[in-house]
Amino acid sequence: MRPRLTLTAAARKQLQQVGKVRDRVVARYKDAGDDQYLLGTAVARVDRGFARLAGLFCINGARAPLTDKLFN
Repeated sequence: MRPRLTLTAAARKQLQQVGKVRDRVVARYKDAGDDQYLLGTAVARVDRGFARLAGLFCINGARAPLTDKLFN
């Protein structure tokens, strides 16, 4: 099992704010229609990166990351 990392209160607050922005980006991506194919890989990679950070720093309430339809 991986050890959990600790954050200062300020860093945790900033990471939670990044999570809110990520949620807005994902919502816009889902509303993109046909443009999802152009944006899919980039948005999925950023989303997976944030999900990994959230897991490392025990940020609760994180949803499952998007999958990349081209590579997954």
